[in-house]
Amino acid sequence: MQGLAQKPSVVIHVGAVSLLIHIHGVRPTLKRVLVALTTLVVGLLLGAFHRPAHQRLPELPAPAAVRISALELQPTEATYPAGLNTDPFTIANFLRSHPNAKLGPLWRRLGIPNDNRYYPDEACSYCEPNTFQYNLDNDSAPEVVLQIKEPFAEGVKYLIFKQARDSNPKLIGHVETWTKYASSDPVVFVSNGRTWLIIEGTAATGSGLGAWVDTVYEVSDHRVKPLASYLARVTQTGNLGFPSKEFVAFPVSAEMEPGKFVLTLAYKVEYSGRRLGELPLFTKQQTVVLVNFLKDRSYYVDEARSDVAAVEFESVYNYDSMNEADFLRYNRNELFAIANGTEAEKKSWLKEFLDTCPNYPVKRELLVGLK
Repeated sequence: MQGLAQKPSVVIHVGAVSLLIHIHGVRPTLKRVLVALTTLVVGLLLGAFHRPAHQRLPELPAPAAVRISALELQPTEATYPAGLNTDPFTIANFLRSHPNAKLGPLWRRLGIPNDNRYYPDEACSYCEPNTFQYNLDNDSAPEVVLQIKEPFAEGVKYLIFKQARDSNPKLIGHVETWTKYASSDPVVFVSNGRTWLIIEGTAATGSGLGAWVDTVYEVSDHRVKPLASYLARVTQTGNLGFPSKEFVAFPVSAEMEPGKFVLTLAYKVEYSGRRLGELPLFTKQQTVVLVNFLKDRSYYVDEARSDVAAVEFESVYNYDSMNEADFLRYNRNELFAIANGTEAEKKSWLKEFLDTCPNYPVKRELLVGLK
């Protein structure tokens, strides 16, 4: 039995739809019929997929509602309410919701003196409140420290409250510091059975200079009293061949003597030179004992208990205070170690530095070691 002849066919794809069309008796004269038929099928398919303009599209589900508080859109400006408590925790919660609040009424209620640093009633500048508790005067009740940072106003306020068992905390003192750049948080320092509060502020800034000063406070039932201040961090970039200097100071011990506050500090100073970037030269650690008079907060260096004399302390642990002669004099041993050592890059830096110095005796001695 002869098999059936296979019928010619054409497959036409329109989008995702495929149509199989059989063509009977294909002859050249029927090409026009094939083209016409193909055109008809494509037209019908396109018409089937066409959506009339007036037909409504299916409605999509509405997006879930998003709650955006007014604070997220724009920080709320407000005035501290007259009926709101003035304890540190209430103040902190209010500022978290109103970082641009006007706090003049609050300062007046707390009895803070009327000066331009604390109010008039200009708005707070994106204030950031923080609180911590610690027994700063070694009695039965802790103190609460409220820190209010104003980053755009370059200031930090500290309100120190005495925690009371049967009433709201009472303000016993306040401190305001200038902070050109971000300052560290307050430090509680315990030594010789006593507790002190240390607060940092900016001492000076400039081209290649940053200096921060720490102040030690005594906290009692009725006051917050400053006892001593010292440069706690300094970074100063050298120029014209002079080395860069960076030092930090940490309190080691503190004690009260009749009319005096004795503070022992541990200093760490690092020097570096410039040779295709910063070149670390050497590091030194020294202990300094400062005796502060309580009457006027003047001080002197107790040289018998310190690693440095007073003149060296004022030159090294300061800023804009050291010249070439001081650097050579106070770092003679470290510089001789470089001159007689094997580190070529440091030796090269030292030779270039000495070329800028006057003809000091120490310079001549170092040059001998560099040959």
